Amino acid sequence: MASSNRIRADRLVVLALVGTAVAAALVSSGPPRRPPRVRLADVVEGPHRSQILRAGEEWRRGLTTDVQGEVVLQTHYEVPSEARDEIRLPASVVGASPRVVEVLTADGFDRPRLRRTLEVAAGASAPVATLDFASDEVGQRHRLLARWREDLGRDAPIRTRPVEIASGTVLRVGLAQSAVGEAEFRIAFEPTDGGATGGAADLLRLRDRFGPEAWRDVEVSLEPLAGRRGRFVLRHQSDAGAPLWGDPALEAARAPSLADPAAGRPSFLLVSLDTLRADRMSVFGYGRETTPRLAERRREAGGFYARGVAPASSTAPSHMTLFTSTLPCVHGVLGLFAEESLPHPLRTLPEILAERGYATSAVTENGYMGHSFGFTRGFDRFREVRREESAEDPVVETTFSVAAEALRAVARHPPFLFLAHTYAVHAPYLPPAEAVRALGVGESDSERYDAEVWHLDRLLDELLSDAEAAGLLENTYVVLFSDHGEEFGEHGRIGHGFQLFEESVRVPLIVLGPGLPAVASDEAWGLIDVAPTLLDLARAPAWRQARGRSFAPSLAGRGEARAQPVFGETAHQNQRMALEGRWKVVHDAEGPATHVFDLDADPGEAAADDSEEGRAAAKRLLAAYRAACVEARSALGVTPDRSKASSAQWESWDRSRIEKLRALGYVDDGDAQSGSAAQGS
Repeated sequence: MASSNRIRADRLVVLALVGTAVAAALVSSGPPRRPPRVRLADVVEGPHRSQILRAGEEWRRGLTTDVQGEVVLQTHYEVPSEARDEIRLPASVVGASPRVVEVLTADGFDRPRLRRTLEVAAGASAPVATLDFASDEVGQRHRLLARWREDLGRDAPIRTRPVEIASGTVLRVGLAQSAVGEAEFRIAFEPTDGGATGGAADLLRLRDRFGPEAWRDVEVSLEPLAGRRGRFVLRHQSDAGAPLWGDPALEAARAPSLADPAAGRPSFLLVSLDTLRADRMSVFGYGRETTPRLAERRREAGGFYARGVAPASSTAPSHMTLFTSTLPCVHGVLGLFAEESLPHPLRTLPEILAERGYATSAVTENGYMGHSFGFTRGFDRFREVRREESAEDPVVETTFSVAAEALRAVARHPPFLFLAHTYAVHAPYLPPAEAVRALGVGESDSERYDAEVWHLDRLLDELLSDAEAAGLLENTYVVLFSDHGEEFGEHGRIGHGFQLFEESVRVPLIVLGPGLPAVASDEAWGLIDVAPTLLDLARAPAWRQARGRSFAPSLAGRGEARAQPVFGETAHQNQRMALEGRWKVVHDAEGPATHVFDLDADPGEAAADDSEEGRAAAKRLLAAYRAACVEARSALGVTPDRSKASSAQWESWDRSRIEKLRALGYVDDGDAQSGSAAQGS
């Protein structure tokens, strides 16, 4: 290419390695099984290993872990008022050969943020890095540091050690380069098993315009190479910038989307039915006919009806787990204080789908599902139904009306992700007279709750029927779920938020959509599994942040048993939970006490199991819970901020939101003064 296309070295942006290497064994003899995942970064030969970027959606985050040297430039660096600074790098970062040097800032939790990447020539004298900051960062204090690794050159090929190709394997990789310009990426396979008829055969040859922000996700079927053994050779040619190879890996081919591929990528309609416990729904076997319309829909149209498990017994942490596929102990959004928000190293399902061309829209009922906790991230439109509700002024009809209108709008731009959220069955229980008559219920809270469920079933059916009639759901998966249940004294409490027994965490998890047969799953699937499932159906690359597991194969009744436990905790951290198979452990930190239940023998958790097998299960599952929290925090670079918010932060909430929380029973005048919510829903 012409030299005019070259980009100055100090503008080079090279994202660094993130994550923990995963080595995988290859398929051996025996019955057919799912092929293993082999990351090419783990089998690269020679010094070129550092050119392989090990990350998924985190490619764009700019976090650095795999370096050859590091020096702290300033311990207490303050962002200047100009929001720009020139940092002269010391001689210690200059080597005898060319280097790629990254200048980063680190906050109080020692979370690094990439500020500038530049190429430094061998023996250079005092190179300068120009740092740009956002206006709201002026005056902030950070640690300023530099990290470096050797510059291996732009066009040198990268070769792996020989690997064996299992049947049903694909190669997935993201492609980009450090500066905007024309480039050619090539991936070839070089047989080493003695059966080669020639040299390396091209698997991929792609010439186009690339840049650091516009990643190209590529998938190549390796089925023609099944049973062969050989090396992969990765080449890049460009005068514009260095190659960015995004986590190339050999993986099992995904199950084809159940939606018709000819119709394009499927859309997703998520309906959050706040506070709805599964065992109060007749579609899940409850004796009172609370959900007759949903039951009829199941008989006529099929669908996937799972044993859903919430990761918390309150609104904010459960929803954020669904959005991020991380546990509350990782994302830290617990809903206890006014200014909690999702840590920026973490990303959300709407952000990921928006990057892949999805239109995104949401309608919520304010309260704990709003902007202040980070729920707006990734949504093109986010409407909060913000009437100043009182106990006598339920808003659910308005919410469903607004949701129907917003759904019609976003459905004009498929594929789309749409979220509707309602507190319809939340206290105070004020069912309409029609629902009370239909069920013949009395005045107790428990019976009036059932009537609220009947009313919600009717509104939900109207929403779905209208959308179907308008042709909005022809290539759309509908996911119905709840964030937590409600207690009516089963274990000594009323309401929710403080315990993790089945009445609080056993929730509906229903998927309706094109081509789905009627499937009832006894496996425990958590809300943490929803995002990986939707990305699987959208034929998106694996999301490295996700700690859940896709149940997309189970939608057609051919899924495997869940391979990992389901975890949870209360917002107040007074209880933690782990569930696997028939065993469920509830650890009460206030006791402290650990209760293990055999749900097959005791589904109502009436008495703890004191058997040796039960005690062993409790010990193992609680250890697994702690390990899962520690591993994810470390791998994703997050430290949840659980410091108490000030009263000034509480007062920064608008009057409408506080009135909403008061109507739901979370806030009284004392709470507003102290800066915390009553239950943290």
